[in-house]
Amino acid sequence: MKRLLKHILNYGFATFLTSIISFLLIPLYTRMLTTSDYGMIDLLNTFGGVISVSLIFGVTTSFTVSFYECKSEEDVKQKFSVIINFLILVSGTIILILIFVNQVIGLTFLKGIPKSYVNCTLITYFLGILTQIPINYLQLKEKSKAYAIISLVQFSVRTGLTLIFLMIFKEKAIGIVKANLIASVFMLVVAIYISKGLYKFVIDFKELKKLLKIGLPVLPHELSSWGLVFVDRIILVQYITLSSLGVYSFAYKIGMIMNIVVSSINQAWFPFFMDTATRKGEEAKIIFSKINKYYFILIGGICYLISMFANELVHIMGTKEYYASTKIIPLIVFSYFMQGMYFMNNGAIFYKKKTYFLPISSGISIGVNIIFNFILIPRFGILGAAIANIITYLCFFLCVHIINLKIYGVKLNYKIMILCLSVYILSYLMSINIFGDFSYANMAIKTLISIATIILCIIVGFDGKEKNAIKNKGKLIMHKILINK
Repeated sequence: MKRLLKHILNYGFATFLTSIISFLLIPLYTRMLTTSDYGMIDLLNTFGGVISVSLIFGVTTSFTVSFYECKSEEDVKQKFSVIINFLILVSGTIILILIFVNQVIGLTFLKGIPKSYVNCTLITYFLGILTQIPINYLQLKEKSKAYAIISLVQFSVRTGLTLIFLMIFKEKAIGIVKANLIASVFMLVVAIYISKGLYKFVIDFKELKKLLKIGLPVLPHELSSWGLVFVDRIILVQYITLSSLGVYSFAYKIGMIMNIVVSSINQAWFPFFMDTATRKGEEAKIIFSKINKYYFILIGGICYLISMFANELVHIMGTKEYYASTKIIPLIVFSYFMQGMYFMNNGAIFYKKKTYFLPISSGISIGVNIIFNFILIPRFGILGAAIANIITYLCFFLCVHIINLKIYGVKLNYKIMILCLSVYILSYLMSINIFGDFSYANMAIKTLISIATIILCIIVGFDGKEKNAIKNKGKLIMHKILINK
């Protein structure tokens, strides 16, 4: 737990700092970009994400899984080099074809977006593909501090360039596209430095076949995961304007507070899960079960807080054009929470090397997502898309959890989960209906209700032994503080 917490804090510090600065810059962006600009950038980034996931062919996962089986550093170098060379040749060729097709006839599902923006995005995400394996190597070596520093530098470069293009050159969407491209070039240089001593020019088809055998079954799953983000955008632009899509994107910007938490935990969780499952045997299942309970109570509390103060956040961070996002932010936040529960349960599939289960769960989920988006978006617009996402991620989590029970057996405390979830939802509905309007008095009342609700869930969710451990740890910390004074 101490080791996991240390890496969570390292990853979390970098993710939190970069995300909180991004969050604080939202008021500036909302005043310099139109809702249409917001919608355009959101669509480009989502498209780029799909390209990135598609053209990495699941080899990040296969490198992660095979890394723990390497018997020497030479084995690591061999796998690392085979993957990098494969991506340069295959992914690079596909990117060139896409740029040519876009330049000649355009990509119709990105309607209203200039071709030059799309081409720059394709190059940006291809460079990002080449960067992923070296950065992943740092995570596997549990060099979370180095990873955090690189993340902070990358963010500083990208954000600094974005502000220069927006504020000095007065460029809007194209300024952000240019900033992303230059930042990706910078990260490629960093990745080359990390690869020094690891990379060699080698093409080993036998090794590549082994890696793709593990990675390719993951591709439909990862593609479906991005599809869950991309499908609603594709359907939304058929029924709403880019301006409304910008409001939807703004809601996701607010919801990224929850994404910060979920992403930070997941970055540390997967290596921790693989290592603990390997070393601890059956005892690992008990450890994982407890951590899942802690996640549900504590991270669920953060989800609850963001939802409770969504109205206040929107009034502070955006202009009146973005106020319509208030109703969908709680839905987006809860979707991220369920995505986190999925992350907490999918490690067993990789540990047991049963990756062929992933396309099943992701296929079911993407099917559910498409069906509900087509049903709900024409009637409810962006609200319908947010509802469809909640249903989808709940389905995703349940599918993976059932598979986990079948192949590995990490159980969840359903009684505590349902009880805490009920308390959070009832408290939220009561507060939002009575104190929903934006005012400082309502903020104070909602703060008191929130504190009481979270304390109640902690009291109910933690057993006597866990409460005593927290109490003793608190006393130890206070004792150290008093001694230092």
